[in-house]
Amino acid sequence: MVNLRERRNSISLLKGIAIITVTLFHFGRTLGVTPISFGSFDLTNPFKNGDIGVNLFIYISGFLFLNSISKSQGFFQFIKKKFTSLSPLYFAAIFFYYIFSKMGYPLEEDYGMSSVLLHLTYLHTLIDDKIYSLASVLWYMGLIIQLYIVGYVVDSLGKRNKLFGILFVSLLYYINFNVEFPLVTRRFVGGYLLIFYLGVLSNKYYDKIILIFNKKWIYYTYLTLFFIYIFNINTNGFINYKYMDFPEGFIYLFFPLWVLFIENLKGVDNIIFNFVVYIGEISFTLYLFNYAYRILHLELGLKGVEGVIIYSLFLLVFTTIIENIYKRLKESKNGKKSKENSHK
Repeated sequence: MVNLRERRNSISLLKGIAIITVTLFHFGRTLGVTPISFGSFDLTNPFKNGDIGVNLFIYISGFLFLNSISKSQGFFQFIKKKFTSLSPLYFAAIFFYYIFSKMGYPLEEDYGMSSVLLHLTYLHTLIDDKIYSLASVLWYMGLIIQLYIVGYVVDSLGKRNKLFGILFVSLLYYINFNVEFPLVTRRFVGGYLLIFYLGVLSNKYYDKIILIFNKKWIYYTYLTLFFIYIFNINTNGFINYKYMDFPEGFIYLFFPLWVLFIENLKGVDNIIFNFVVYIGEISFTLYLFNYAYRILHLELGLKGVEGVIIYSLFLLVFTTIIENIYKRLKESKNGKKSKENSHK
């Protein structure tokens, strides 16, 4: 299992890349972006497809999963910890979007009380017409809880057999290519669950993968192929997620390469590097509230590059304020608990 303390900045940098891609994608849907071509590449592709960022978030969640369950005593304690860590900011986001919808800034067509209740119970992703209700960015929260539950069950089944995880991923690949499911089910089984569990396997076999790629010619050849594949050299640009295909799944299997690549930058201490790491550290809050810019857009109506710059600054300041308020409340609560324990 990977020591995450030694790689905190690496993980945060990846989260930063993921949330920047997702946020630019959301901007692109609202603001419209003129293509900027560089040979076969369209440099504005992150504005057009945010799935690479979502997939990376899911992959990182899978990568961190083993470390999470190792700190818990049983399934219920694990799920309780996840609910406790996710729910405060998530519930705040639900309240935020609901209040603004009632003030005349609805972001989706369905923002009734039934949608709110389904979101509060993390069940909205199980119902087709409720997945993207209220604020569509919130669909991810129901998904990640489902992945944690299924992941825990799969990990429990695989403890007696070292090859179980590999067999499970192989089964998911088979299902993806050969079994017909309804859209929502297939996206979960053939796409997100596969990405999540590839992250789990990357943590489990981290040292072995790093050992293989310590040979520089293998490492740099792989990185070259990786970036060529990401940009895809076609009109779709960034990986165009339609369930999962084998090359994409194969690429994600080597997530530790990102960590190895970032660790080669240990001596780097510049503004851009530190800024992306910071963005990664507040990525959860940024994700939950990044539709707040659409509320501002309904008033200002800015488009193109001007809109991207102004809304980005607004979103960064807005999210930083929320993050600081949450941290202070959390520290205050922990301080009260420690005082109570000391009196006992």
